[in-house]
Parts: sequence; C-alpha cells; structure tokens
Amino acid sequence: MSGLIKKYAPQIGYIIFPNLRRELIGSGQVENRLPGEPVNLLVKAHYREDPDALFARASSFADVMHVTRRIASYKNLPASRMEQGKTYTTDIRILKLFRYANYNIRIDCVNPVDRVLITKEGNRDVRSWKHRVDVKPSRTGSVWTDYLEIDAGLLTPFVCLFARFMYIHRHKQRGAAGVRAVMGDKARKVHQMTVNENHCFSASS
Repeated sequence: MSGLIKKYAPQIGYIIFPNLRRELIGSGQVENRLPGEPVNLLVKAHYREDPDALFARASSFADVMHVTRRIASYKNLPASRMEQGKTYTTDIRILKLFRYANYNIRIDCVNPVDRVLITKEGNRDVRSWKHRVDVKPSRTGSVWTDYLEIDAGLLTPFVCLFARFMYIHRHKQRGAAGVRAVMGDKARKVHQMTVNENHCFSASS
C-alpha cells in the first residue's frame, strides 16, 4: 500500500490539494521546475540562547530525536553527539505511517568554532538530503539557519513540504522566539547572499 502511495503521490496530491501547485510554483517560492528536480529550503529561527550552547544542541542526535518525537522516530540512532566523518544508519518512521529503512546520515562537517554543521543524507526513496546548519550570534541571542537541498525524485515537492513542516516544528519545540521558512530559488539566493564560506575542514561533497 505504501508503495502505491509513493508511486502515485504527485498525481494524488494535486487532486486532493488543488492549491499545492500554486504553493510550489505560482507563489514564486519554487519556480517552474520539472517534477523530480531538487528543491531548496531555508529555515531561519531566532533564539534567546547562547550560540555555542545552541550549536551543541544542533550537533546532538539526542536533541533531534527529542524535538521530533511527536512526528517521527529514529531506530538505532545513538543519543550522542554527531562525529565528523562518520555515517549513521537508521530506520525512520514518519507519523507512524511511513517507513524509511536504511536511511544514511553522513556527517561531513562539525565545526564548533564557526558553528557549522553539514550532513548528507538519503536512502532508496530519498536520493539526496543535503543539510547545512549555521548558528550565529545576534543582539538578542542566536540565529539558527537550516539550508537544505532535497532530491526525492517525483516526490521531491511533497518531501520538501514535509521538511518545512518538520523543521518549523523542531524549532518551536526548542522554544524559538520566531521561525521563518522559504522554499525554492528564493531560499538558494538568500543562502548565497548570507553564506559564502565553506567553514568546513575536510568536508566531503
């Protein structure tokens, strides 16, 4: 059953959610793209927390599992700090309905000095889930920015919409003072304007 849902999700989605195409294309957040092209997502959250303490949470699987516990579970993922250069394999259950088995999370960069975290994730269903976290100090505490490039084939728009929901949910669970998300080319342009440096020693592409 889940296989049929994944196969026909784009067609079913546009019927059930007639505004979805406008959400993805007409709004300008995602310009005219072919189904299956990667989509960018940028989520920015403001915290009153110290940036170093906040980055310690960003690089902790325990924090990820805690703030996502109501919508997802991660089997065999250690409740520990992420180690640069290591790949972790987990089974993810989304909303107790969808299972993503043998999902790999490769930690390309953990840089506590510049507070940068870069991972590349994926499995058979999600071709590529590139994720970069930047934590910077602000006048009132910290700004945490998630930048993602997601490629899940024909399911990419729907996976990206869920990712937006999930990251906003995570930040609210952490107690963010405010959260904002943009998708598509706008997310890519904002990211390019604000982040020009790699900040990663021995990061893989």
